[in-house]
Amino acid sequence: MNREKQAPPRPVDLPDGCTIFNVPILLHDMTTLLVSTIGEGIRLKAQGDLYKKEKDALFAQLLPQPPDESGYLTAHEGRLTEAHDWLFCMEFVSHSGKSGKSTALKARQAGKEWLSGSEADRLKALYDFMIKAHKKNKQSKWMGYNEIPFLPDNPQRRTTPNGLNVEVLAAKAFNSCPVDQWMYIKTFLQWQVEQENPFNLSQDNSIEQIFRYGNGSNAERENRWLRVLQRFLQQRLIPLGAAKTAFDSKGNHWFAITPVGSYILGATDQFAYQTKEIEGDIIVQPNFEIVFTAANPFAEGELTRYAERIGHGLGTLFRITRTSVHIALNSGMESRQILESLEPLSSKKLPANVIAQITDWGNSFRRVSLKKITVINCPDSATALRIHALFPKKTNLITDTLLEMHNNVKDLTALKTKLKKNGIGID
Repeated sequence: MNREKQAPPRPVDLPDGCTIFNVPILLHDMTTLLVSTIGEGIRLKAQGDLYKKEKDALFAQLLPQPPDESGYLTAHEGRLTEAHDWLFCMEFVSHSGKSGKSTALKARQAGKEWLSGSEADRLKALYDFMIKAHKKNKQSKWMGYNEIPFLPDNPQRRTTPNGLNVEVLAAKAFNSCPVDQWMYIKTFLQWQVEQENPFNLSQDNSIEQIFRYGNGSNAERENRWLRVLQRFLQQRLIPLGAAKTAFDSKGNHWFAITPVGSYILGATDQFAYQTKEIEGDIIVQPNFEIVFTAANPFAEGELTRYAERIGHGLGTLFRITRTSVHIALNSGMESRQILESLEPLSSKKLPANVIAQITDWGNSFRRVSLKKITVINCPDSATALRIHALFPKKTNLITDTLLEMHNNVKDLTALKTKLKKNGIGID
């Protein structure tokens, strides 16, 4: 279809009364889920699914579901599954237990290190993970089964080094928007679909393969490109905080690429993330409860790491407890970091008893390691010394009559044979 060339859409001013949504909700979902995996982890069914009790408890900890008008589109499997997939693919969590039996979802060391970082550091890690996937795609490398694609709905099965790349073109489309300036979504998408649609403008074989089972009509090509752009905005840019959206009561929608959005889109190599200023008071009370007088998703995301959620909306939303602080400490945070995070959130000076108690919990906290060992129980100290002399590099004396076998001794057959040859029987 030959259409008259139209000028690209220009930024607009938001009308009064709009609601703005600007929350990296995927970051907060991942943080909430990861916090719950510290220590013993979360029970999983044999198939790897969460039990209903654990799932319900986790849902209660999440930020409220964004309104449909925000433009955010929950992944088909749900927010918790999406958060799990990201944590698993980034090797922040692992499944423990034998195959076919009930397992647990546990935080790995890399996940604990990520959790102890600032919101900016944690978000940048997600962006860098996406950028890495994007580079693989541009190099025509296979993504693998456990990787998350840069583009959530990419109909291009494979790329060629010199051919068109749908991921690159989608990023280019959103890079055409000035940073932090509002674009009317409907106008932007319509212009991209009608004027800059690579599915209409190209004869590249990898593009033509997309429509091998369809009729390849202009309508089909336009609908397919529209879906690519919509899903990229709804399932990547918005939940990662790379784009913010606005809507009004009449059903109008706008979006704007954020400064960090230009980083993930490849327009800049500078990650310029700024936390949102607090609107209204957030008060840390002497009874360790935290009161919100205005909504602040950023503060909620920070507090999730070291406080227990006890409410939503406004009012008393969190309580600092010994258990919640211990979870944060076990993730790698220090009491000093907890206080440094908490202090700027509070509109009033932190209560002295809260500071003292968090510091005390930090000073008394210790981390130990658990391991299984193989021991040799001897009838007397003389026998223990004889065995230690036979295996000086493979055993340690624990007591006068107990020896510990080193972990690097995997096969005990040779050890048993040598004991028998030296006149030492085995029960």
